[in-house]
Amino acid sequence: MIKIFIFLTFLISCCVVNGKTNYDEEYAIRECAYSIVSYCSDFKIYNWDCIPCENLIPKPSQITVFYNKTGSNRGFLGYDE
Repeated sequence: MIKIFIFLTFLISCCVVNGKTNYDEEYAIRECAYSIVSYCSDFKIYNWDCIPCENLIPKPSQITVFYNKTGSNRGFLGYDE
């Protein structure tokens, strides 16, 4: 739940430019899909074969997956051209 809240806060802050809101639905869907990918297993993220990966977004290069056992949080970094 907290991940979704942080993601939405980030998304809204990125859309506000000079006091005006610019919403791009395609961009929002893509960024949401990237967020969902963090719930996949490490193996699926590296191979980019989980459902959000295959259907919504292209595979980024230089993928690195990280996991925090204390908070049970997983994330990944990658370069999306």
